[in-house]
Amino acid sequence: MKERGIILTSEEVKATLDGQKTQMRTVITPQPEIPHDHDQIYIDGFGTCCSSQGIFGSENFKGAIVHFDCSYQVGDRLWVKETWGYYRGFAEDLKKDERRIIYKADQDNCGQYLRYPIETPPLWVDQRTPWKPSTQMSRWASRITLELTNVRVERLQDISEEDARAEGHCCGGCPSRNLFDACWDSGAKPEHQWDKNPLVLVREYKRIE
Repeated sequence: MKERGIILTSEEVKATLDGQKTQMRTVITPQPEIPHDHDQIYIDGFGTCCSSQGIFGSENFKGAIVHFDCSYQVGDRLWVKETWGYYRGFAEDLKKDERRIIYKADQDNCGQYLRYPIETPPLWVDQRTPWKPSTQMSRWASRITLELTNVRVERLQDISEEDARAEGHCCGGCPSRNLFDACWDSGAKPEHQWDKNPLVLVREYKRIE
């Protein structure tokens, strides 16, 4: 079992804390190319075959073998890095100079109060308090640990409606798959856009703390 840090945005942290996000997808780089004389490639190590259209089982496979060395395995743990800072309370709230860790994902819509966990009184946040980037978070400051329950390779467009909801995209009246598509393209490189249908590494997880 390996343990490593992983960066999540504040929105992804909120969805994870609420139990709405249990999957994440990242582009495989570099992308393996399907040879011109083959319609399929075999992703060694995952037991799946991939064509320009999608992932298939390895039965009756006729194509090229491509090795993908995945460093993630089921059972590995990921500790979440997120935007964070220190809260310095007033005299009636905390002892002098006492500090506690606060997380930007816990802010309300106005960005003034921390409202998570629900059972604790909301804390007023001084707008002058500097937030520290997720890249500067150490293991001791992390509050979320995830355990991988499934690791696989698939084409981006193979994501199902259920999987899109598991990515944290859920809005009444709008298909989650469409929301995922739009969100993906907003942050992806041109060569990794939705219409390019790149190979992605899918990691499913559960929160253990």
